Amino acid sequence: FTRGPLGYTAFVVSYFYILVAVWMTWKRFRNKDHARERYVLYLCAAACVIASIIDMNSEGAHVNSAIIASSIFLYMFLRSIDTNRDPMTMLLNRLSFFEDTARLGPSISAIASIDMNGLKKINDTIGHEAGDEALRMIGKSLEEVSDKNTLAYRIGGDEFALLFLRQDEEVVRQAVEQVR
Repeated sequence: FTRGPLGYTAFVVSYFYILVAVWMTWKRFRNKDHARERYVLYLCAAACVIASIIDMNSEGAHVNSAIIASSIFLYMFLRSIDTNRDPMTMLLNRLSFFEDTARLGPSISAIASIDMNGLKKINDTIGHEAGDEALRMIGKSLEEVSDKNTLAYRIGGDEFALLFLRQDEEVVRQAVEQVR
């Protein structure tokens, strides 16, 4: 992108791209538990805006490079998030569960294993979309009891787990009862 016959069109397109990327990622990480992930988005957007302003004032041709670098960084970040999350429920996945149990071992006070009964019957009678919706509903209920000391995972097809860090027995019982 350089200023030429189209004037500032390249900059307008760049800012539009930044706004779309910010909006889409904000929508994805709007939950209060994902505040850390939003900081990466802010960093990428700020890098693009600052590079564009510097480029516009110095009449250079670096805005394209800045946007590409920020886009690659944002893509790598989102990709790393995707490798740790179950795409259907957006809960942490099996890989994260094993990594977290190894890393957080001394802090773990309890693990609750949750199995959804009847998923095959739902899939066979109502359809796979209904089964997927049932899994998402369980994911939402697990997400509701999750916080920084209670982590929710989808371990497999209809198997879920809650990992409790430094929690007493009463908190664990309340969380399991809330999910039930």
